[in-house]
Amino acid sequence: MRPALLALTLGLVLSPSAFAGTPEPGARSGHPMVGAYSPASADLDLVQEARTFVQAHLQGLDLDEVCEAYTQVVAGLNIKFVCPVRGEDGLSRWQFVVYRSLDGRQHFTSAIRIP
Repeated sequence: MRPALLALTLGLVLSPSAFAGTPEPGARSGHPMVGAYSPASADLDLVQEARTFVQAHLQGLDLDEVCEAYTQVVAGLNIKFVCPVRGEDGLSRWQFVVYRSLDGRQHFTSAIRIP
């Protein structure tokens, strides 16, 4: 096949229109970005295990039921959840992140009080 014809054929095959239905990078597709947090069910076993893990590390605070949950695949799994926390100063909302390593161990990563 001649080089010009080969280039034209490859150009048609590899052109963006050949990937109709595949969104351009950065385009809004309704799907979360690869690597971003994705919504998860608050009832998911991983989320409940993370909540129990955090509760065991908090002194004098009581976590209510999880009201929002998210997961993020990394070299392991980040589990982010939001729940009301009862403490000496009353009820407040907190966001927690627990990292679950590939071997299943959990690490308390962060706790942020949500205003």
